[in-house]
Amino acid sequence: MIQGAPEGIVGLGLFAAQRRLRHAGIQKWTISYMESERPFSTVLQVREKHGDPHLVVASRNPIRFLPSIYQDNEFLRNFLWVFQHLYNEITLTLDNLHSFFVPSDTPEGFLRWLAGWFDISIAQVLPEDKLRLLLHQAVTLYRYRGTAIGIQKLMKLLTGVEPEILENYLPHDAYVLGASPGNRAALILDSKKQYRAYFTVFFPIERAEVDPGVVTLLPQILEMEKPANTLAIIAFRNPEEVKVLGVLIDDDTRMASDESVPETGGDKE
Repeated sequence: MIQGAPEGIVGLGLFAAQRRLRHAGIQKWTISYMESERPFSTVLQVREKHGDPHLVVASRNPIRFLPSIYQDNEFLRNFLWVFQHLYNEITLTLDNLHSFFVPSDTPEGFLRWLAGWFDISIAQVLPEDKLRLLLHQAVTLYRYRGTAIGIQKLMKLLTGVEPEILENYLPHDAYVLGASPGNRAALILDSKKQYRAYFTVFFPIERAEVDPGVVTLLPQILEMEKPANTLAIIAFRNPEEVKVLGVLIDDDTRMASDESVPETGGDKE
């Protein structure tokens, strides 16, 4: 058995064998057909070719439909075998058409087209494994679209970490996606003045712990999922600070004077 390839592939149909390879994390393999009396698309052997699995699959030559006088003609056999290869791909697709609509089983080429049915505009750039998970839960997510629960579920699905949805809270001590340390305070205060409703999607991990490709997609995804009249900010735990939930302080907040703060240094002599 090839290193990394799952056991039990021999004897399976080709579509099922490819699905098992995909679930095992193998993304590249080759296929060749061999004349056999076994049912069409049965995997006969698994070999190694250039370091990748090579599946030898059963097929039958259409020369068997011709009179026996032609069946010993080697040129004709090879000529018809070429057309049989083309026909095999069509037959395999039609025989397994029902599986094309199962997110975990559908081929990658059909996967992104299937995502268009759910208006997933980021399908072309989302990693394949994340897209399969998203499609698998698309109906459930639509039920909660625009709600805190829906956003929380979607963010966890994409990042693997469940965020906190902090309503009417803008972070002063977290890493804000899209803001630099120099303009973070100005961005937050300006946003508060522009929107009556706002919330923060706070991930209790550092930004570096999430796939960079997914991080760049989060603002676009959140913009599509949040209520249209709200401001949403994505924040991660700042590696240099500890997140403390508190009151947002701005120009309208009244502070106590220094005289109202008791001395803590003990009695003076």
